[in-house]
Amino acid sequence: MKHVNVGELIKELKCYDGRDEDLNTNILDEDKLLDAMEVILDKAAEEDQGIVADFHVCEIFPERWFDLVLCLRTSTEILFDRLTARGYNEKKRSGKFVTIKPKLALIFLLTMVFV
Repeated sequence: MKHVNVGELIKELKCYDGRDEDLNTNILDEDKLLDAMEVILDKAAEEDQGIVADFHVCEIFPERWFDLVLCLRTSTEILFDRLTARGYNEKKRSGKFVTIKPKLALIFLLTMVFV
């Protein structure tokens, strides 16, 4: 099983197109990321190797890529503290508190989603 930290992959391959100064973050180039991920997944399939894709969003990925989707949860207080410790500004922290399960259920087959 191979772990792919998608956030690190984005930085490594420069899969961004500009910068959002208000959020103090790069703007993701989804097409470039998906092209890079496709190469990684194809190679893993050729080698009969499983992949764990670790990222904080799921809606950008094609459903066909995954057999299982896991959503790890925590309390909003703990998440807020983690984001504060990482140096996220107020605007960026406030945008992270969303209910993910309905979004996952709409994007992926409900039988694939475990929260």
